[in-house]
Amino acid sequence: MMRNLRWPFRQEDIRTTLGKIERLKSLVSLALQTSLTDFIEMAHDELVVVGLNVEELKSAVSSLEANQRAHTKQIESLRGDLISLGATLQGAADGITAMHHAAATIDRNQQGGVVMSN
Repeated sequence: MMRNLRWPFRQEDIRTTLGKIERLKSLVSLALQTSLTDFIEMAHDELVVVGLNVEELKSAVSSLEANQRAHTKQIESLRGDLISLGATLQGAADGITAMHHAAATIDRNQQGGVVMSN
């Protein structure tokens, strides 16, 4: 009285999900870069209006560079997380494929009257 065990996911579903994750990764990266560019442009416009002296301008540029480095680290961290997630999902997809083939073999053997033992 053995019930067939089936994995609820298909390899194609996993590949589709991986594709979506890659697109989201690109969008997050672009959004962070665009946000930083907008911030720099806004800061520049305000510096022109206020008419800061050279020392204040140097300080502002240093601050912007520090923010850019922090954003770059965040982007790299997110990229690494997404790459790890993609690898995990790929491993799951590969495992699903192997389990599917094993289940199909068991089904064929049971239909043919062959009993498999451990």
